[in-house]
Amino acid sequence: MASRLSMMQIATGHLLRVYRENAKLSQSEVMAQLGYANSNLLSVIENGRTNIPFKRITEFLEVYQVPKEMLTPIVRMIQPDTWLMHLQLLAIEQGQEKADALEAETKEKINKILTKNNMHDFLKFV
Repeated sequence: MASRLSMMQIATGHLLRVYRENAKLSQSEVMAQLGYANSNLLSVIENGRTNIPFKRITEFLEVYQVPKEMLTPIVRMIQPDTWLMHLQLLAIEQGQEKADALEAETKEKINKILTKNNMHDFLKFV
């Protein structure tokens, strides 16, 4: 059975494919806009075998025309370890209550994203 982390990676890849298709972009068009020579990396990302390189997340989401308010939940899906570190720092700086509220709000957004895109099978991994 796949791990929770790998299931979120698969869900993220599927979601990115949905966003790309909604933007009416081919894999080649996306990769050309991002300055990559071929679309192999995007294929691997969309199949859930790897994640978007962290430093390029915002660039990918801009090309995909993903609304800015979706950045936080998608980063949580793409980089869960980085997200947990962010929550720990937030708890130290602003209190555990603030970190818990952000996590709850972000999970709710992810649930809405997955539900809207008929990805119900992935809800249990959020």
